[in-house]
Amino acid sequence: MKIEIDSNECSDFENNEIENDQPRNKKMKFDEHENGTVLGEKYHPPPDFKFPTKQLGKGDFKQNRKCMHSWFTKWNFLHYDINKNSLFCYPCSKVYQQKLLPPDMLKKLERTFICGEGFSQWKKASERIPKHQSSDGHLKSIALFSKTSDFEDIGTVISSEYQQSVKENRECLLIIIDNIRYLLRQGLPLRGNTENESNFNQLLEKDKRKNPKFAEWLRKKSGKYTSHAIQDEIIEIIAMKILRKVVKKIKDADFYSIMADETADVANIEQLTFVIRIVTEKFEIKEYFIGLHELENTKSDHLVTVIKNILLACDFDFNKIRGQCYDKASSMSGKKSGVKTQILTENKKALWIHCYNHALNLAVMDALSEIRLFRDSLSFCEEILVLVEKSPKRENLLKNIKKEEFDDSPGLKSFSRTRWTVKGKSLNSLITNWKPVFELFKRSYKEETKTDMKSRLNGAMYQMKKFNFLFAICLAKEILIITDNLAKSLQERNLSASQGKELYKITAKTLETMKMEGFEKFWQDTLKLSEKLGIECPELKRKRKKPAKFLDSSDEDEERFPNSPKEHFQNIFFEIFGLSIGCLKDRFEQEDLEHYTNLQDLLMLAAENLDYDEKLEQVLEFYKDDFDEDNLRAQLQSFKSMFKKKDNLVFGDIIDYFKKLEPQILSLLSEVCKIVKLILVLPASNAESERSFSKMKLVKDRLRSTMNAKKLNHFMIVGHNKDIFDNLDFEEIADEFISRTDRRQKILGK
Repeated sequence: MKIEIDSNECSDFENNEIENDQPRNKKMKFDEHENGTVLGEKYHPPPDFKFPTKQLGKGDFKQNRKCMHSWFTKWNFLHYDINKNSLFCYPCSKVYQQKLLPPDMLKKLERTFICGEGFSQWKKASERIPKHQSSDGHLKSIALFSKTSDFEDIGTVISSEYQQSVKENRECLLIIIDNIRYLLRQGLPLRGNTENESNFNQLLEKDKRKNPKFAEWLRKKSGKYTSHAIQDEIIEIIAMKILRKVVKKIKDADFYSIMADETADVANIEQLTFVIRIVTEKFEIKEYFIGLHELENTKSDHLVTVIKNILLACDFDFNKIRGQCYDKASSMSGKKSGVKTQILTENKKALWIHCYNHALNLAVMDALSEIRLFRDSLSFCEEILVLVEKSPKRENLLKNIKKEEFDDSPGLKSFSRTRWTVKGKSLNSLITNWKPVFELFKRSYKEETKTDMKSRLNGAMYQMKKFNFLFAICLAKEILIITDNLAKSLQERNLSASQGKELYKITAKTLETMKMEGFEKFWQDTLKLSEKLGIECPELKRKRKKPAKFLDSSDEDEERFPNSPKEHFQNIFFEIFGLSIGCLKDRFEQEDLEHYTNLQDLLMLAAENLDYDEKLEQVLEFYKDDFDEDNLRAQLQSFKSMFKKKDNLVFGDIIDYFKKLEPQILSLLSEVCKIVKLILVLPASNAESERSFSKMKLVKDRLRSTMNAKKLNHFMIVGHNKDIFDNLDFEEIADEFISRTDRRQKILGK
């Protein structure tokens, strides 16, 4: 009776990496009554034994080949037959003779190493013997062979050999994982235009030159664990391990806030970034990126559904949300049906705050665009920067002009549409480079042949000669440098809404001081600068009466006109500072934060040893489920007596006090600690979401625009949590990868 086995019926494919080394569509036949070659004791020839040569190849390509002594050291399971000048697998042959293998395992044995003339294709030995060693049939034979009492000593040897093989295979896998780890951490692509040119393959080539065993591993035709599917699987294991750690930390926290924003990626797919903020037991603020999620549309209902699905997938308690931070887009912050309104409807304690960085940006733009002089001057300034930076020829000419004048100051800095903190520096760069830029336009105008470009250059030179333009740019710079500094401070990850508000108040006070005390110095400095730059002296405009149709009964018979240029520009100075302070107040004094303010006021009153009963009642009314009322009252009394009174107390002093307390004292003030956490958990800005957009542009760029959402998220999770990534145990990563299939466990060990 013959059993026919199609060698294409290979089991346990490793992501399309074929592990069977038999040619396709070839039939193999085993006779159930054939006992194979009868072997006695396993024979390894002595070192001085000379193997006979065998001529291989045809025609001019004939070569003499022979068996090698080193093979028996490397593959201890081999048996040499002197009469046949061939090799046999000793344990496979013995198990086959004893008929210990079940019928379904017969197809996984290679006949060459068991029956007939044996293996003597010496040219292919380094390829065929390792394949047989890692085959399922061989591994099963070793397991059965080692259990047979008659061959117990040899079984021990084989088992030791198998363990050594597993160890070497695992070391090769760890090298592969380490290369993936490096590329993943740096956000670099694993693949290239061709397989050989990819970053991943080049790293393997580097390791191959250093490690002969790894080089031998890579020479295998299959089972190398380097395919694209394997790369993606390992990346997924790493990212999910990080995400599980992040989720655990968030679930362990008492409260959390959610932050979200949306943008289009390089493939024009709308992406929602989702970030969660928590406060640890040591009062450390942590903001964790959870993921990017593709959006079908940007309607508020769809956004709410996506956010709820994220919370559900991570098993986060919806009722523990104590804050929301978005921009002022209607879909996110609309009063009737925006995301914040819908979430507040289900959880009234999920207080919403308009991102302070977005609020600051809007406030400054509102103030500067309100007065025509500043609105027009900023527009002209942007035009000047564009004329230089969008022309390589003009930019190079500007560098040469500065070299001629031995001017080593920094060049022009453009307005950034994606950053909050460069506007003041951009204006300052123009003031510093005023003369070289004017000379640039002068030379370019003479050489330019296109009429429209000549008009633009002439218009820019005309504006740069006017005192009004210089005054507006210098004054806008003074204001923007102050607000840019605030914007930079508001982007700190550990900043709470209350601390952000304190920073705004300091900035507003600074602007107020500059308004009241700074004009005279500013005026003199601007006059000196205009004289140095050769700009015309300031003049008053011709007096013009308001048209009659704009007059009403409240207007005086005669309009008031400034008596001098200085008075005229002083009025503008006071007006722009007044508008800036007013716009900041409108944007930062948010009405929806009454309950949040009550928390802060309660702690401040207790710290200052003042009556806080009214504030306590308001806090308990709104947050009644978050506190044990009796314990809170008692602990506030303890806190009141423990805290040393301080002059000019700010809330940051209270935070610092709690951070320095010993754990046993904190347990004594557990309910008061909840108040601190509720205050800290509300963020000052949504800067972390904006950072994720910047990171997304680095990961999914124009060369990787087809990257799927799953892989993009894996790279993003690693990029945002490098501190967790750096502390991962990659032995555990390897263990999880191996445990996913039985075949991996046989080759790489359990």
